[in-house]
Amino acid sequence: MSILGPYTGDKDEVSSYLWGKHWNNLGGYRVIKGAGNYNHYFGDSTWGIPECRLCHEPVHQILTLDLNDERLSSLRVRNLTEIPLISCLNCSTSWDTQLYKLNIENKSIEMIFQNDKQNYISDEEYKIPSPMHKTSMVLTSLQKRDIPSDDRSYYKAFEPFGTEYIARVLGVPLYAVNPLDRECPLCNKEMSYVATIGSADYDNSTKLLDSNDFFIGEMFLYFLFCKDCLCVKVECQGT
Repeated sequence: MSILGPYTGDKDEVSSYLWGKHWNNLGGYRVIKGAGNYNHYFGDSTWGIPECRLCHEPVHQILTLDLNDERLSSLRVRNLTEIPLISCLNCSTSWDTQLYKLNIENKSIEMIFQNDKQNYISDEEYKIPSPMHKTSMVLTSLQKRDIPSDDRSYYKAFEPFGTEYIARVLGVPLYAVNPLDRECPLCNKEMSYVATIGSADYDNSTKLLDSNDFFIGEMFLYFLFCKDCLCVKVECQGT
């Protein structure tokens, strides 16, 4: 397990994983609804999507980031123009670690493993459709209150998540429980933190998206990317 790196701080000081000088000047972005110069989007199904091994339904292409955006240059890989962030949202697969591999040539995604241990499948009335309705998104810089400096501001930083924005990209993650395991399961190198996605309101009252089909409760999905293996790892934490 590897939890060290520029986002985690001093391994012997628990609070350093949550805030500290290592967070300064790392930037990061809110993801909000809107039309911009780049093709960032929520929902849709523009890649070949695998079937979930538990519920046997297509997994969800949740957020896709356009790598033509200079702000995402640290994630660029030759011939990869966008990064799709995916997870099944209709069963307990999303509660544990998942690993997916991107195939650039045919624009498809292969499921490498799912670590589900609960074997729970949502009732039909609560299932989120796949694909989800497409919503164009833009990136805006994290605000001062999004980057905590102490215990109190750390938990306050969670408040706008899901009411003012749907995801955070780059910068520093807000850990709901523990620091991320950033070790790539395939090559054992340290993966790049890409994004954290949270839930919209139950009835989408804050209109973060163009549809009402993205409620995942108090769950946060963390996405990491290995540029050597072209794999995306998904970890789940809940508040």
